[in-house]
Amino acid sequence: MMLHPLFADTALGEIVVRGLAVVGGAALGAVLAGWALGWVNRTFFTEQKVPTYAYYIIQVVAAVCFGLLTYFLVFGTGGWGLGGPGGPGSGGGPKDGVKEGTKETTRDGKPSPDSTKKKDGRIVVDKAPTRLEVEVLGDEALARLAGGGKVDLSRRYRVGGELMTLKKLKEHVEKLPKGKDGLKTIKIVLYVDSPLPQLGPVVMLEEWAGGLGPEVKYTLEWDKKNKAPVD
Repeated sequence: MMLHPLFADTALGEIVVRGLAVVGGAALGAVLAGWALGWVNRTFFTEQKVPTYAYYIIQVVAAVCFGLLTYFLVFGTGGWGLGGPGGPGSGGGPKDGVKEGTKETTRDGKPSPDSTKKKDGRIVVDKAPTRLEVEVLGDEALARLAGGGKVDLSRRYRVGGELMTLKKLKEHVEKLPKGKDGLKTIKIVLYVDSPLPQLGPVVMLEEWAGGLGPEVKYTLEWDKKNKAPVD
C-alpha cells in the first residue's frame, strides 16, 4: 500500500489510514444492517412495512457499533485478528511472530559490536555492519521515552538507541556499503505496543526495505508478549 508523499514519514499518514478504516467500518455496518432489516421484512413480514425511521435508527446503531469495533481493532495493540494481541483471525500479521521480506529467515539482526558507536547523540559507523536492527516504536513507547516532554511521532524508528524518521533512516542506510563486505540484512522489530503491521509506519518501512535490491534482505520479527524496552 502506497501513501501519498504528503503523508509519508509523518504521524498524519497513520492517523489518516486509521481514520479511513474506522469510517469504512461504520459504513459497512450501516449497509449490512439496512440489508438485513430489509431481508427480514420481506421474508417474514410481507404484509407490514418497517417504518423509514426504524431503518435509520438501526443503521445508525450498527454504524456506531461497527465503527467502535474497527476503532479498537486499528487503534488497539496486537494483531489484526479477532483475538486481540496475537489472537487468531484473518488478519495479515506475521505468522508466529516472524514475517519474511525474502526467503532468508535469520533472526539475528543486531549490528556487529564494533559496527556503530555513539558520538554527540549520533550514530557513527566504524565498520560497515552486515546486519542492522530497526525497532518500530508505538506512541506509548515514544511517550515513555519523552518522559513527559514533547513527543515526535515521526521519529519512531530506533537504530542503535537513536530515534530516526523514516527519511533519516533511509539516508543512514544509503551511506552504508552493501553486499559482500557491507550490509546484508535488515531486521525490523515490532513489539506488542508497536504500530500494527498493516499501518503506515510499518508498511512504508517494509516497502523501502524490500526495494533495496538483491544484496540486502529484510526480515520482520514481532514480539507479541513484550512492550518496547525504553530503559
